[in-house]
Amino acid sequence: MCQLKYVINSVLLIALFSSSQMVLAVGNMEGKALFKDNCKACHTVGNGKLVGPDLKDIDKKRNEAWLFKWIKSSRSMINSNDPDAVALFTEFNKVPMNEFPNLADPQIKAILEYIKDESNPSIGLASNATLPQTNEASPNQGPSLFSAPFNLLLGLIGLLLLVIYFLAQTIKRLSEQLSDFYSNDRSFF
Repeated sequence: MCQLKYVINSVLLIALFSSSQMVLAVGNMEGKALFKDNCKACHTVGNGKLVGPDLKDIDKKRNEAWLFKWIKSSRSMINSNDPDAVALFTEFNKVPMNEFPNLADPQIKAILEYIKDESNPSIGLASNATLPQTNEASPNQGPSLFSAPFNLLLGLIGLLLLVIYFLAQTIKRLSEQLSDFYSNDRSFF
């Protein structure tokens, strides 16, 4: 009975970890896809200016409410003489940023979270360690062994193997109990 409790707790812990990793991976994938579709043509994260500013650490330069307003309608902020909006407009040759009034707040939040994650790629490493920033994988570089989808897949495979092992153990135990049952004297039938 104690072994069964251990098995159940282990399976629940692994399932909880795997589901939380899945939620994180999906959130990052949505932000990445939205950034690619709406922002990447004009902005980078840590690779310098393009048509618009580099967005690395934008969450430290501007507050979230300002960023939401700017993303939805930069022109209205410029027309209202917001000093930061006017300064950006002037710095980038008076080319207004595309407006995205159709992006829902959760989508903008996902983009901002993606930018924040990309701004700090060395989280979890030594504080002086840095990772190179590249937009695309180089032709000689294989898939990352530390990417969220790979780790998620690895976790799910591990969970599946664990479930198969415990199912095999249960079947073996039941088989032994069944053979004991039929080998005993059953005179009551």
